[in-house]
Amino acid sequence: MTSIRIEHIDTPEGRALWREMLDRMPGLQGTLNYVTAQQDRSSERHLRWYQRELFERWFFRVPCPRTGRMIHSGDSWTVHERKTLFRFPDAPELILASANLGDGFPISTALLPELGAGLTFGSRVWSLTPEEATEALTAFARPEWQSLRPANAAIALCGDENYAHVLWNQLPALQEAARLPHWRGPVTLYSLLEPLGDVRDLLPALKDWPVERFGPYRMPNAPGQVTFCFGSTYIDRQTRLDVLAHARQAVSPSLRRLIGQIGGRFPVVWISVRTGNRTATNQRAFLVALCTGILRHWPKSAILLDGFSLPANHSYRPRDEMVQAVERDRTEIAAIRRAVCPSAPDGEQRVIDASGLSITDSIALAEHASLSVCHHGTIQHKIGWTVGVPGVVHSNRQVLERTPGQWAAEQAEGVAVPYYLPPELVVDEEVDLTNINVERFSLLNGNYRFASPDEAATHALRELARQLRVGTL
Repeated sequence: MTSIRIEHIDTPEGRALWREMLDRMPGLQGTLNYVTAQQDRSSERHLRWYQRELFERWFFRVPCPRTGRMIHSGDSWTVHERKTLFRFPDAPELILASANLGDGFPISTALLPELGAGLTFGSRVWSLTPEEATEALTAFARPEWQSLRPANAAIALCGDENYAHVLWNQLPALQEAARLPHWRGPVTLYSLLEPLGDVRDLLPALKDWPVERFGPYRMPNAPGQVTFCFGSTYIDRQTRLDVLAHARQAVSPSLRRLIGQIGGRFPVVWISVRTGNRTATNQRAFLVALCTGILRHWPKSAILLDGFSLPANHSYRPRDEMVQAVERDRTEIAAIRRAVCPSAPDGEQRVIDASGLSITDSIALAEHASLSVCHHGTIQHKIGWTVGVPGVVHSNRQVLERTPGQWAAEQAEGVAVPYYLPPELVVDEEVDLTNINVERFSLLNGNYRFASPDEAATHALRELARQLRVGTL
């Protein structure tokens, strides 16, 4: 099959294609107006409108681009990247596609197969690609798929290698889905990866839901079946409480010993260590100065040096990259502890390596922290979006200049607003763009360095003292 042409509406080529699509199907304007209006509602943060209808009755409704009357979706095809193309038995000339886990999988592409083209109106990066559209249309051309029909089964795909996506973009949506009336019975959950554990253990509301498990990212597409991805962009309080309760219940014996080691210490400061990308190239100098200041300023304090966390439940061996990340972090943490501990007689007991824990052990440990100093991103979310511990966040200038503290707090109910360091304290490092594709670049915030590690550490320590309400330095 010839590759499908995909254009974005915010480009000259996309606007020209949009005019061509409207010439062929004027009613498409009303269909997409309906979709975008639905997706602008505040309730979309909890569960997307079309996903709500799929959980309730195994189809969702849109206005027909030919007649304007409401029509039902039928079966679907989900590609490896979990972008889903939905067909409509009463409008075979139209396909709508969803994409982008981080935004809750909104519908963001309209395809006209007869035109051999599609228009994207969502993310420029995480949208349907021509190759993915071609894959689905090739599948739909097979004899067993040629008959368009209402869905006779429904499967919702859940799980992700990144625990933050599960915590933020999936568990709250499932919490919401569990409250809905299921006119045709619960949708089967097809679990791909479970870094936080079994969803039925994480959310008691799902304890009786059917769950199937297969290899990572194996899509269960079948004719006559609607397979879809779902999402949220807000962690409600109940989900936070459920995740914390599960983490407490699953605590390992080694973590119990570690918790005992910090018993009676105050404050307990959680500090992240990162050795991959998106970190400070002079991180060690900053953290040595910070840890030394904490031990001196708070004689009864303890420091937890947090590194890469391993999945709590994998159906396969953790990837080599994960194991290597843990080893790199542990090596760096050992160097930091060696530099800090000579300045404190009891430093060995007060500066603790907390890297390499399972993600659920890390969350359970986070409950014992009083303050945090973290890198921007999922490392901060590990403690900020679960326990809600206040703290200081550092990153490169591009991030710091956006002052994202309020945004970070607004993603989870009942958590503290983190304090982001002033951008003038850091200098961005050059990013080598050689052989980096657009999706990879979107994840690469870039490395940076502290202009003065001592000055940055002093600033962070003053902010920690303010947050702890024990005066200023």
